[in-house]
Amino acid sequence: MRKELTVSDIIWRIVFGAGICITTLIALFPFLYAAVFSLAPLQDVFSVTPKLVPSKFTMDNYVDALGNTNFLIYFKNSLIVAGTTVIISVTIGALSGYALGCLQLGYRNVISVGFLLVYLLPNVLFLVPLYILIVRLDIADTLYSLILAYSTFSIPFTTWTLRAFFVGIPRELAEAAKVEGCSEFGAFVRIVLPLSAPGIATAAVFSFILAWNELIYAVTFINSDTSQVITVAISSVLGQWSTQVGTLLAFTVLAGVPVLIFFLLLNKLLIQGLTAGAVKG
Repeated sequence: MRKELTVSDIIWRIVFGAGICITTLIALFPFLYAAVFSLAPLQDVFSVTPKLVPSKFTMDNYVDALGNTNFLIYFKNSLIVAGTTVIISVTIGALSGYALGCLQLGYRNVISVGFLLVYLLPNVLFLVPLYILIVRLDIADTLYSLILAYSTFSIPFTTWTLRAFFVGIPRELAEAAKVEGCSEFGAFVRIVLPLSAPGIATAAVFSFILAWNELIYAVTFINSDTSQVITVAISSVLGQWSTQVGTLLAFTVLAGVPVLIFFLLLNKLLIQGLTAGAVKG
């Protein structure tokens, strides 16, 4: 039997819903503003009277961004770096997370805390050591340097995240698979990984965002224009004496599209992963 709502319950739901709507609007407003005014002429962007809707729509900013810059090269480089970082991070993170969470290893709790501490350290602390390593490996000014750098702070995150999911999966399932003839690795691939799909999606999305949005390493390790990534391209539009505002808005919108698509594709698994990760040890 459904409980009848009291006046206080109705008021609370209204206030709660309004709060969610206002918070969502505040969070989305900068991107929505950029998306709308990337289609506006410059006089509307610099109008003395603030406008929420431009007087007319034009694709000039996107034509300039795609036709007069190397945006597509930057975009491709970012996709290669972020995609490769996700593959490496999730693969290594899944294997190490399973070992730390499900196998009887000595000092596994200490090692797990070590992974967490490494992730919590500011990324700038690794800048100089990584730069020295990259120079010695002779991969400076290449995409390999960024993939290596991003993996250093992405792998600890994926390891810690996936370990929490693996711990929550009954060990008896893997043991039953081993009784049926599977090896430890076979049980991991056939039983544990499919059940951990929400956790893998969560780790993949956040690893992609970490690699896609990073700027400090990209500015430090990459010098040539053909190896630059999208974050450096956006920052380069901000000139010392002037800023190409229309191009900047177009860059910003286009740079946000892959993250949005990636999130929408894994939306259901990501929500499951975030809620499950809140209660699993």
